Amino acid sequence: MLVDIDAIGASRGLPTWPFLRRSRLLRRRHILFLLFFAFMFATERIFAQPVPYEPEAFQERLDAAALALDSSPRFRDRSPQYRQKLAEFVSGNILFVLF
Repeated sequence: MLVDIDAIGASRGLPTWPFLRRSRLLRRRHILFLLFFAFMFATERIFAQPVPYEPEAFQERLDAAALALDSSPRFRDRSPQYRQKLAEFVSGNILFVLF
């Protein structure tokens, strides 16, 4: 007696070959998507530590950036106050974009 292999799963509307069927994991992909975001946002609050604000260190870095602009030919003829304000402006814009 010959059995038609292609007709075994066809009565239930499933693909006949097991490797053509969608896995259970893929059928529940919306749950995996939600779990991914839940873990992503939940772990941030668990492990996040407040960073102490150090204005002196920040000001030292701004001063170093203004001094570094002195070596650039584009800003060599500008005043030190201009270079300082430029460094503050650029760092302020970067912080605004990041946070």
